[in-house]
Amino acid sequence: MSVERALTERNQALSDRNQALRDAERLRNDFVHHVSYELRSPLTNIIGFIQLLDDPAIGPLNTNSVSTRAMS
Repeated sequence: MSVERALTERNQALSDRNQALRDAERLRNDFVHHVSYELRSPLTNIIGFIQLLDDPAIGPLNTNSVSTRAMS
């Protein structure tokens, strides 16, 4: 086997490995993006309701609401 052929094969193997790493990185990024979105969506609603409960324009919370809110 010539040196040139060995280097060509090694270069091809490295190129293939590089592509596999790029593909894995893309999958990881897609997964993180999806999980982040899925967690952020319901949390946004929860935060909105908490802010609504704290709004003085809504009026005071009753005793049951205050004790439930203190537990969270």
